[in-house]
Amino acid sequence: MNKKENLNRLMQTTHSGVKRLIEDITDEESMLRGNQLNHIRWLTGHLIYSAGLTLECLGEKGAVPNDISKLFSRGSDISDDPQLYPSMSELRKMLYSLYDRIHKVLDALADEDLDKKISLRPGWETTPMDGSLFFCAPEFYHAGQMATVRRILGRERSFG
Repeated sequence: MNKKENLNRLMQTTHSGVKRLIEDITDEESMLRGNQLNHIRWLTGHLIYSAGLTLECLGEKGAVPNDISKLFSRGSDISDDPQLYPSMSELRKMLYSLYDRIHKVLDALADEDLDKKISLRPGWETTPMDGSLFFCAPEFYHAGQMATVRRILGRERSFG
């Protein structure tokens, strides 16, 4: 398996897991959280933000809409007011669309394109491969938070 195939497989596995965690979450459930946990609505929006940054790593500039960045970027204020956020249905649609775009863009890249130096942000030099892998790690972390909130909601385990 080449680099692109490995990265694509890792992302497909992660994306599939996230979808299982959020597919049946209602708007009401999405705003609940345990002690010191983020609610699933914010976590889903944050994954949209991260998916947009992954697309930027892969060469699609401007993939993170400003309104998403304001609400869901690292360090953004997390509110318990559901009116401040898009619905879960809207968030799922955005996230799934970004996931599809990531795989299409990745499929179109040559393996050697993943090793070219890029500047993701001023002072942040990386490669598409390393940048994309960087954004996979928080996705796993936030999926774990979602799994914990699901258990608080009384849901069956999504995995294992």
